[in-house]
Amino acid sequence: LPEPPAPFSSPPNPFDPLQPTTTTRTHCICNPQLTRPPPINRRPLITLRPLERLSLPHVLGLLLNVPSRVRLGALALPLCRPHWLCVRRLGDTFYNLDSKLPAPAAIGSETQLREFLRTALAPDTSELLLVVAPEVEEQGTWLRPE
Repeated sequence: LPEPPAPFSSPPNPFDPLQPTTTTRTHCICNPQLTRPPPINRRPLITLRPLERLSLPHVLGLLLNVPSRVRLGALALPLCRPHWLCVRRLGDTFYNLDSKLPAPAAIGSETQLREFLRTALAPDTSELLLVVAPEVEEQGTWLRPE
């Protein structure tokens, strides 16, 4: 049997086939140098209008809570439930690591990511959480000045 990858290793692809996808998503969004995930700060969310104020080079990952249609096999029900997905940059490309996709989906550059976020955050019930290093959060460098 192959040995499981080391915790929080940086896989060459967005998903590591040797790990369950939920664990891989945690690996992909966390800094590979960390021995544990960064702490979650539950401060009230700031509404970012426009999204151009996000300083994406300082952001490790993005977590989105978006409404999602409920499905029973091929049948889509007229119900929506909250669904979490994450976005992570690998190289110069951002990827949608949504568990409902058959594989990671390339979003593209920062400009394309901002358009993706505008669309995903359009419903009033959507939320955006940023994953940043503690020093980035303390200094507020995840947000560009107005």
